Amino acid sequence: MPVEIKELVIRMVTREAGAAGAANADNRPTTIENQDTLVATCVKQVLAILEKKKKR
Repeated sequence: MPVEIKELVIRMVTREAGAAGAANADNRPTTIENQDTLVATCVKQVLAILEKKKKR
C-alpha cells in the first residue's frame, strides 16, 4: 500500500565556513541573504530529484 506524504518539514542551521572551520570559532549564522541563497539552492535540488523520480 503506497504512503502519501502531505507535508514535509525540513529544518536546517547554516554556519559560515572558515579555513577548516577554525576561522569562525563562535559559529555565527550566515547572513540572511546567504541563507536565502542556500535554501533556494537546496529547494531547486530537491525539486529536481523529485522530478527525476517522477519520470521513472
